[in-house]
Amino acid sequence: MSTYTIRKPSSSDQPSSQLFTDLCTFVGSRAHGSLGWFDTFGPEPVPAEWDAAVAARVNAHGFAFMQLPDGSFLVLLDTGVTAAPHAVALLGSEGEIRTVANSPEEFILLWSSGETGIGELDDEEISDRASLHAWAKARNVQLPSATEFDFGAWLEGNQTTSTTTASPSQRMPTADYHKLGPKMRELADMMGRRADDEGLIAWITQTLGKKMPRYTADSVNVVAPKAGLELVFSHNVLNEKYPLLKRSARSFIPYLSYAWVREKVGEPVFGIDLKKGTEADAIQSLGQPDGRRPQFMNDAEETIAYWHRVVDAAAEVVFIVESDDGIDVKVTIESSRALEEFPDMSTSLFVAWAAENNLLNEAAFSQHAALLAKVKARQASGSDLVKAALPRGLWDSHLVDKPGLHRKAYQWFHNMAGLWITADLKKIFGSRKGPYGHDEPVLDDDGWDKVDAAAPAFRKLVEK
Repeated sequence: MSTYTIRKPSSSDQPSSQLFTDLCTFVGSRAHGSLGWFDTFGPEPVPAEWDAAVAARVNAHGFAFMQLPDGSFLVLLDTGVTAAPHAVALLGSEGEIRTVANSPEEFILLWSSGETGIGELDDEEISDRASLHAWAKARNVQLPSATEFDFGAWLEGNQTTSTTTASPSQRMPTADYHKLGPKMRELADMMGRRADDEGLIAWITQTLGKKMPRYTADSVNVVAPKAGLELVFSHNVLNEKYPLLKRSARSFIPYLSYAWVREKVGEPVFGIDLKKGTEADAIQSLGQPDGRRPQFMNDAEETIAYWHRVVDAAAEVVFIVESDDGIDVKVTIESSRALEEFPDMSTSLFVAWAAENNLLNEAAFSQHAALLAKVKARQASGSDLVKAALPRGLWDSHLVDKPGLHRKAYQWFHNMAGLWITADLKKIFGSRKGPYGHDEPVLDDDGWDKVDAAAPAFRKLVEK
């Protein structure tokens, strides 16, 4: 039987403990793949290639003990707080960081129940999780008292940024809200609340019995299969009512922003049985579909019927019912899609052209109306408007709501369906290596001569 490879802790490995040493021994006795999709377990330094500054700080106060197949690391840290337990945190392969558990004991308990939030450890196909649960029970592993550890703030020397900005406190339930059952009304009431909201914390930890993600560097899913819910906490909700709430340079206070509703929720949604419901049932309850959409953003054929029902007008909470292979229900905050999160010179060219051609949604630029007028009159540049009005990037809602425009613009900015702004502009202006090694158009300014040169490519968005 092939087992996991173990790197046993030594006396120099801090913050190791007898519990962690015993865990290494236990993991080393199990069949490879039976506890999760990783190969080795035990102390090793975080490589400088991940991020030299982060690696140096982590290695000075702890070590990595598991590398996941995608290149992510789990680390064990001495937080520096007197009498506080060590913390377990994630260094993601895409640069994401987050706290996984506030103590080794909590990590073991989460791991044994498949609730770490890490797919490689929570996969339903993992066969021997029960043995970890039995081992923890035999050792009487219990959850110690521990304050919430903010990994992002810790990486910055525990420098936090306090914020008093609240999530939308005014709620305006609509007539559709009152058509929901009690569980779905409760879910609607929680949507849009921020992670430090006491009511939301109580619902997650007590009603659902799950761990509350207090801070995020990326979105975090909370899965409650027995309750029929999968929730998403994100700080980056593209809706002006939901600003970024920075806690530190690397962490944010997230909102409950998205939910999938499964049949185990145990009640109909708008009178539709989630297990047996059909499109005909949805039409009987909700009327004809609001529209149809393709299955994937790359597709053109519109096959999936959908119904949008706003259940809270102030917090902009929306139920989305879809008919594909059965009935699917999602609950979300009405939000935009990002065309370009980090605007560059190409984005500025496009914004100038869109302004001149009346394709910008003027309501989205109401606080910068005078500057928008100057851009339309060629008295200011697209980059002037981007810097002033788009601190969180260019969204599809910044464009007018013309049939097909938002979808086509998303495809064009994201290299889909044979459309790509970068390829078009490289053909016009030539290409060079960008700061991250990818080819980019040769653009050092967004003068109106450049806008005019790019206009034939931009017109693809409005041509049929």
